[in-house]
Amino acid sequence: MSIRIDNTKCIKCRACLAICPGDLIEFDEILGATMDKQQRCWGCTACMKMCTKGAIELVATDYKVSSPIIEPDDNQTCHHRMSTMTTQASDDKVTWTITKTDGEKIIIETLKSESNQY
Repeated sequence: MSIRIDNTKCIKCRACLAICPGDLIEFDEILGATMDKQQRCWGCTACMKMCTKGAIELVATDYKVSSPIIEPDDNQTCHHRMSTMTTQASDDKVTWTITKTDGEKIIIETLKSESNQY
């Protein structure tokens, strides 16, 4: 498990950098938050909870295989779908969206004060 940062949603607030217990998220003046050490991510979701723009998602697996079996691209590389989880925070609640590999979405809403119990 690791995070993936969508730099098109990142507002460069640096909240995720401050909260990451592994000190793995770095800041780029142009891109905003970045992480190039995904294999070291603990998957604790602290950064996701801090991100108010939903720019960070938890990715269950991230791999490519060379095989023409599952929707190959022009290079015959198959891209497997990944299960992901994102959060969207407001002043008082956190909305978790889990997208399964088959596209099914599960949405969980919690009060921000209770979000650490999940």
